[in-house]
Amino acid sequence: MRKASLSRRGVIAGIAAAPATTAFAAPDTELLALGRQFDEVTRILDATEWSDAAAVARLDEVEAAILGAEATTMEGLAVKARAAYWARLGDLDQDGESTDQRMALSIIRDLIRLHDPALERPGALTKLVEECTS
Repeated sequence: MRKASLSRRGVIAGIAAAPATTAFAAPDTELLALGRQFDEVTRILDATEWSDAAAVARLDEVEAAILGAEATTMEGLAVKARAAYWARLGDLDQDGESTDQRMALSIIRDLIRLHDPALERPGALTKLVEECTS
């Protein structure tokens, strides 16, 4: 009778063939729901020019929940990226920022380009500052 042996090849093949664990395969159900809430409240704020106090308070709650939620899927990460894009008016220009900030913005931009490229608005923050100071 032949003795079974454990090899790296056998271990890798077993891992590749195994179904994904719940931690990696579980959908970000709560985070996706928070993303929908974020989209809804930001539409209200954009339409009312931030005059709706209840919507401002709700934005704070939803934003805190999104920040506290751990993304386990690309879709969950995209929710967080969309929130960052909205906060920066869709402009992720990187001038004058530290390396870690530029890298974070680059990751966010990549996620948006994969999931919702219409949100990107290069130069929007610069234009807003120019409008406000002139």
